[in-house]
Parts: sequence; structure tokens; C-alpha cells
Amino acid sequence: MLILCLFVMLFLTHQNFLAGIASEACEYQTYYDDMAQKAEQRAENLQDLKGITSESGPGVYVLVIGESETRDHMSAYGYGKETTPWLDSMQGKENYFKFRHAYSNYVETVQALSYALTQKNQYNGLELESAASILDVAKKAGYQTVWISNQEEYGMFDNPLSILSQAADQRIFINHHVNTLTTDYYDGALIDQLKQLAFSDRMLIVVHLMGNHILYRERYPSDYEIFKGEGKKSEYDNSVLYNDFVMQNIVTEAQKIPNFQGLIYFSDHGEAIDRNAMHYAGTFGYDMARVPLYMIFSPTYMEKHPNKIKTLRQATGNYFTNDLIYNTLLGIMGIRDGEDEPENDLSNPAYNADIHRFKTLWGEKLIVDDPEFLK
Repeated sequence: MLILCLFVMLFLTHQNFLAGIASEACEYQTYYDDMAQKAEQRAENLQDLKGITSESGPGVYVLVIGESETRDHMSAYGYGKETTPWLDSMQGKENYFKFRHAYSNYVETVQALSYALTQKNQYNGLELESAASILDVAKKAGYQTVWISNQEEYGMFDNPLSILSQAADQRIFINHHVNTLTTDYYDGALIDQLKQLAFSDRMLIVVHLMGNHILYRERYPSDYEIFKGEGKKSEYDNSVLYNDFVMQNIVTEAQKIPNFQGLIYFSDHGEAIDRNAMHYAGTFGYDMARVPLYMIFSPTYMEKHPNKIKTLRQATGNYFTNDLIYNTLLGIMGIRDGEDEPENDLSNPAYNADIHRFKTLWGEKLIVDDPEFLK
């Protein structure tokens, strides 16, 4: 596979768009091969998780993973076109928390999410094969776990995440393509899957969107072809607009779930749409790393956890990288994993907000070097 990848890269070296896709596919395949080799060791290491405790009572939590959405093209984050009307309308609501300075830890899906969904992050010395996942720990704490996805279940683009998702009690993949960037469904189909779940009083539901991944024009129905005249940029903005609609409906349905406590939305990485450079490490720019992060809580959660709510409200201006989603979600759920890192949990007063410590591209780039930060 690696020889084939190298051949393709050489053949496409002067065709930026195709070279970007080929490079991403090759890096994914290399990373998958490494994870697959370590999967058995990882399973053995995690067979007897210890020190898992839950400080909270029953509750249902929803984690939504966006795909390729940059906050640079969201009106909720100051973009000049109205691409997120629902999210704009949430501004000022007591139960809504928008974090202004979130970044991805890497600019490609598999690498970014293998850190975001496990104990491994850029700031600790854990090996990935020894790092428990959110699903592993939630199950050990007594939660039923569900993984719903419009990403492909099998194929070079998402296989390592399939390894992580196998820990879920229930897995629902509506995309049955292999080794492609397509799906037969728009993300709105995931709303129906959420409605059809059998709910228990302790659940963690992970929803993985196809989101805003290229090919952008395939990510939204014709009713959402609102922006025109700027080629791929218009198509991308339309996909952001549709994503906003999908999230509005996911939140609406989540809030109907008995014992719903909270929802977190973040994107795996951004997209360099203004440079037509997509999102792969070979053409890295900070636009690929700027991502949205927001949370919505139930009145019940806010009443039961006033200190966490106060801490989160005060943290909305803090810098953050999405490899700390694991720590933050467990903090919000009241789960301790025996390897507690309060300095990496946004809901903890001990969160280390020192802007100089934050990195992306797995430590190769400092967030303080982002031109946006320097403005």
C-alpha cells in the first residue's frame, strides 16, 4: 500500500487538489496499519480498567463530532455571511456555551479523533495503545454507549475510528460505501437514527457527521444551495448552512430524551477553503486548525451542577485544543478515570489556560503563532 501511495503522490505532485486527497488517504492508511497492529495490545492493556468512578447520577449525554468545519466560515464566529442562523439565535441563551478559541490537535480526521476520543493528548506522555477511550471509560462507569455515524465503517478513510467505535454497545453506520468520500445520505438522516434509539437512564451517544467534508456540493440538498458565485467557497458555505440545520434538529431531539443532561459539538479539524488547500498536514495553515466548540445543557444539569456551569461560563474565552475533549466530557459527566488531568478539563477550575502551552499538528505548531492570535 505504501509503494502505491508514493507512486500516486509522484504522479499527482503538480495537481494540488488530487495530490491533497491522495496524501490524506496515504497518511490515513499508514496510521491505520499502525493502529491495527496495536489493536490487540490495546485491548489487552484495557481489559481491566481500574480507578473508574462516577460522581453523578443517571443522565444522557450526546457528543456530536463535526467534520471539516472551520469556525472561520460560521457567522456565529463572525463570518460575514449568515451561514449559521440557528447558532446565531442561540447567542445569549443561558444554557448555551460557545467557546471562541478552540483548535484541532491535528488537521486530518483519524489522527485528530484518535487523540480527542482517548486519554492520549499532546500534553501527556501516554502511548495511544495504552490510552482508554471515552467509550471504554463510560461503559466501565455504567453508561450504555451508542455510536451513530454517516462516515464509512470500513475503508482507509475511517478504519482506525472503527477500531475505537467497536467498544460501543450499539453501532449504527448508515454509510455503506468503502474507500470513497461519498455517502447515500445527507446528515439529516442521522436525526431519524437518534429518534429511533431505545433510551436508558445512563447513556453516552456519539454522533459522527459527514459534515463539511469535500466534496462540499454533496453534503447538502438542493434547498440549501443559497450561496452562489464563488465556486467551492459557495459550496462549502452551503454545507455549513445545512450543518447548522442538522445540529438544530439534533439538539431539539436530544432535549426530548428522558434524563438528557448535555450536548457537546466540536469539529475534528477545519478546512483551508479560502486557500483551496483542504486539510492535510503537507499544506498546513492555522485555518485548518480553527474549529467550533459549543455546549448545550438541560435545566436539570445546570441546577445540579452550578459550580461546573460557572466554571464553563468563565472558560468560554479560554484557548483549547480538541484532544482535551476526552478530559472535558468526562469532567462534565462526573466520571473519574484514575488518570485525572484537571488541568486539561474545561469544566474544572484547575484548567490550565496558559495560552503559550497550546499546540497543534501533534506539537509541531504553537497556537500563539496563529496570525489570528496575533491580531
